[in-house]
Amino acid sequence: MKKASDFLQSNLTARLVSVLLAVMLWYVVQSSSTQSISPAALTTTTAVLHGIPIHARISPGMAVLGQNPVKTDVSVSGGLLSVASVQVAYGNLQAVVNARGLKPGVTNCLSR
Repeated sequence: MKKASDFLQSNLTARLVSVLLAVMLWYVVQSSSTQSISPAALTTTTAVLHGIPIHARISPGMAVLGQNPVKTDVSVSGGLLSVASVQVAYGNLQAVVNARGLKPGVTNCLSR
């Protein structure tokens, strides 16, 4: 059975959370030295994640022969901790386009 100290020393999640908390603390200290902090600034934030791969979800028997674009930018808004946790998972994110039920042919599924 592993000890708690082994868990904290080898767990990547604990390390990422500690780095995230350090960055958030640094942000609060930097903000307080230049201006007053509003509660909204601490609780709500927006981040843009660039280069998120796009995955097409298709019906059985169908195939995607070409896809343009293959990556997109995603804007995430919400609580500071929620947005930060999405940023930590950045490498595992993908945008999913539901193309199920479409008929064969050229279809533009993406809209701006």
